Amino acid sequence: MTPLASQEVRWFFEGESADHGTLRHWFETTDPLHKGTSIGAPIWKGRFDDQPDVYLPVPGCEDMGIKWRERELQVKGRVSDLGIQVFCHRHRGQVERWIKWSYTDRRNDGRQ
Repeated sequence: MTPLASQEVRWFFEGESADHGTLRHWFETTDPLHKGTSIGAPIWKGRFDDQPDVYLPVPGCEDMGIKWRERELQVKGRVSDLGIQVFCHRHRGQVERWIKWSYTDRRNDGRQ
């Protein structure tokens, strides 16, 4: 299993994604990283079978997350905090570097 490294900014909002049309429009049409034409626009999609994530509480540990998402056990650890960054000259967010390991349940797909 090769871990996946990412840099993330996360915003949390109440309600369903359909309640935030302006946010969805910004997410799908804005190019905050000026990534050019080699990478397409983000795709807004729901979860597999519309099932919510299931989180394992880790009391007193803010730099690790353990969850069950879309038939995978995912363990994620924060490596560093990159501070507040500005996107599109007006949106601010706390950027963090994370590493994630994902383990798929393969008991029922014919593989050993």
